[in-house]
Amino acid sequence: MAQKYFTLFDFMARFPNEQSCIEYLCFLKWDAGYSCLVCGGCESNQGKKKHNKRCKECGHEESPTSHSLFHKIKFPLQKAFYTCYQLSVNKKGMSTLELSRQYGLSQKTCWFFKRKVQKAMESSDQHCFDPYKPRVIF
Repeated sequence: MAQKYFTLFDFMARFPNEQSCIEYLCFLKWDAGYSCLVCGGCESNQGKKKHNKRCKECGHEESPTSHSLFHKIKFPLQKAFYTCYQLSVNKKGMSTLELSRQYGLSQKTCWFFKRKVQKAMESSDQHCFDPYKPRVIF
């Protein structure tokens, strides 16, 4: 079956801002229902931040980015999404220097994030990012 690729413009329309990226991660993480990673509780309240969830039983708070590629990144989530897109749709990937120039990040930051993405893609054996179909890399 042929893989469907989306253009950069399609991707930009799907993720026009930080909010859309966070909502997508929330959908991937909790669409099937909340389950606390600490105690296994199934009920939650809103956490300290708008999209965080706090377990009603043990009080453990979890963000949409925790336990994902985007956990503890120090740059905007939208740039991280775009970086994932660029790395997955280009046959030869992109150099960290080019990513650095394109997104205004340091080359070192791009190198570390690129390695993180590559490891996730290798472990999930998925080499194409489809924003309309939930994947393991998120």
